[in-house]
Formats: sequence, structure tokens, C-alpha cells
Amino acid sequence: MRPMFPSLQRPSTALALLLCACGAQAQAPSLRVDYETGTRDSGVPALTLSGASAADAEFVATDLPRSGRFAIGHKVALDAPAYVSNDAPRSETASNRAANGTYRPGDHRRYTVSVLLKDWEDWNRVSAPLDIVWQFKHVGGGPDVSIGVKRNALVLRYGASGQIVLVDDIRPYDNRWIDLRMDVLWSRANDGYFTADVRLDGETDYTRKADLRGLATFDPRFAGEFGYLKWGLYRADSRSANGDARIRVAYHDDITAVALP
Repeated sequence: MRPMFPSLQRPSTALALLLCACGAQAQAPSLRVDYETGTRDSGVPALTLSGASAADAEFVATDLPRSGRFAIGHKVALDAPAYVSNDAPRSETASNRAANGTYRPGDHRRYTVSVLLKDWEDWNRVSAPLDIVWQFKHVGGGPDVSIGVKRNALVLRYGASGQIVLVDDIRPYDNRWIDLRMDVLWSRANDGYFTADVRLDGETDYTRKADLRGLATFDPRFAGEFGYLKWGLYRADSRSANGDARIRVAYHDDITAVALP
């Protein structure tokens, strides 16, 4: 049986940096994308759908939902123009136009998302591209934070060169859900924070994997005034000539954003 999400809880502000680990009062999600409408937009007005033209680049999945009946699947095949969007091999959903789908400096949020790597081909031990499955995307720039698969690990990247391993070896979790929970105080100055918790299939509780303090979480290298969420597959540095897997598929489900005090 797949474990269900526990109630969402929330830390507080300056003092919250001390109290964050203790948890706080649960609040209703300001954004929820659970695909239980059975549609690619999950019934969320203005959700931006994949720009890839292939019929199966973005699809409602019924075979392995995280909870309920549906999830969303994204597929990217290398060397195939129908799986290219914005000049790169990608298929992603974005919240840039959705109500409560963006973030700005000063926002304090908890995010959850579940990811399933569908029939994921193991690392070829030659090249080591990053296949991105989640982004906190800074408008007009790169991601403030991204999560993806590199070699056989699930990693979190932040800033110019920061990297933290979330799951050392994803191979035992092929076709199994990985639950992620992230608390962020978005800031352009070095007073933000970011935590990331992981719960693997069969586990009851989350395990803290990242705890970054005194961080400019809203990356000052980028000029944009807000950021937004992106989920799916982005394979910018994968190359079939290097022996990288030609086809990748990822599922996502139970995406939420909760405003924290």
C-alpha cells in the first residue's frame, strides 16, 4: 500500500528559523494540483501545459496514481522534434499564470509533490546528464532550485553550484512514488532558508535531506520579479550520441503550495 500524505504543517518567520523544525499549524493549500478531474490541467485555471506537440508528451496517467485515480505523465524522446519545446527536449507543466502559482521575495511557503520515474533506464556509466523533474523557475532566468536525476541519484541543485543528494540510488524505486516536501522562505538577501524532506514508498515519515540557512533563495543573479513551479521532464544536456536513454517518462501527482506564517 502507498502511504498517504500526513497533514501539512508550517513553520514561522525570523523566529521561525528557530522553530521551523518543530512544525506549525496546518493550513489549507493555496494551490492544489491532484489531477482528479482526469484532465491535463487538473481543473486549475490558467495552468500552462506542455509546449511539446507529441500526443503523449503530456498525458493523464491511470496506471499508477499516487492517490485517487489519476496522475500526470510527461514523456521526452531525444532526437524527435515533437518532444521539443522552447528549443530544448522537454515536456513540462507550469504554474506561472495560475492563481497562487507564483512566489516572490518575502513569501514563506511549503510545497509538496510526488514523483514517479516510469520504467527508468539505469545510468549508462558514460555521460552524466541531469534529467530535471521539478523546478522553482525564476522568470527571466534559470531555476532558483531544481530537482533531477543524475547518474542513479535524485539530486537537488541550488544557486550557482550547490547540490544535495535526496535519494542515493533511485533504482530500487523504479515505478514507485517518491514524496517530496519543501519549506522555503524566499529572499534575495542571505536570510532565506530551504529545507527538503523525502519519503520513499513504504515509509511512513519524511526524512530531512536538505537544511540550508542564510541563503539567497530567490537568486539575485536573475532580474525577474517572481518565480513559479514547473514539473515534468527537461533533458537539456542528454544526448543519444552519448548513449543516454532515448526515452524518459516521469509521473507527478499531489502538487500543493501552502502559505506559511
